[in-house]
Amino acid sequence: MNCRSIYNKAFDFWNVIYPYNPDVIGTELWLREEINNAEVFRADYTTFKRVRHSRGDGVFICVKNNITWTELWFDELYEMIAIEIKGKDPKNRKS
Repeated sequence: MNCRSIYNKAFDFWNVIYPYNPDVIGTELWLREEINNAEVFRADYTTFKRVRHSRGDGVFICVKNNITWTELWFDELYEMIAIEIKGKDPKNRKS
């Protein structure tokens, strides 16, 4: 799904995602830095995002809250994020 300007398409985005109930979602993102995660992303996911400080671009990864993860690396210059997924955690803890 093209997430360019996801701010205006958040409802459509989550309607497409909902039937699949994925544990991890990631794609390109066009979102201004001042937009809060809660305005676009659901509370049952932890969201990592890197936005360009100019017009457009950026990336995001959403991980279900019941999955243990570690953020390994990010690079704002190249808009990259790396996380390690450790699996579902029945106690809903994060690393």
